[in-house]
Amino acid sequence: MGSTPPRRCSTAPPLKGSTIDWSVDAAATGLVDERYNLAISSFLACHLADLGKLYVEAARLTRPSGKVVLVDYHPFMLLKGVPTHFTAPTGEAIAIANVVHLFGDHVAAGCAAGLTLLELREQLVDAEWIRENQRLFGEPRLAGHLGHPVSFAMVWARA
Repeated sequence: MGSTPPRRCSTAPPLKGSTIDWSVDAAATGLVDERYNLAISSFLACHLADLGKLYVEAARLTRPSGKVVLVDYHPFMLLKGVPTHFTAPTGEAIAIANVVHLFGDHVAAGCAAGLTLLELREQLVDAEWIRENQRLFGEPRLAGHLGHPVSFAMVWARA
């Protein structure tokens, strides 16, 4: 793959038996082919213009019979104009650019990469979600979206 090896996100040594976080191009990690039983993408796909490259890389990294798990924001929420955002340590609100990928886009990209979709789950904003956000953030985040889909998870298998 690339000539630059992956670099650690943190200089702290990993705990024994822990996973190492890497900061790399998700579509070209430079990691070894077919090395992993499981590849996970968490709230990343909606920030990538080319969804296909993410699935190709995940398939390349997983061993035969390996699994790929993708969790992301539901396209419904993004189509409503709800931005993915966070608050920086300085207190500044930061919104991250999004690309809407419909479920058909995910299915096409995953299948083109040689993966088979095993499961798809969708999460709705419910009263418990709103209460937990109130507890954690001091505000009823997403209360105006009660009953709407907020995220989804897909489990794929590599042949």
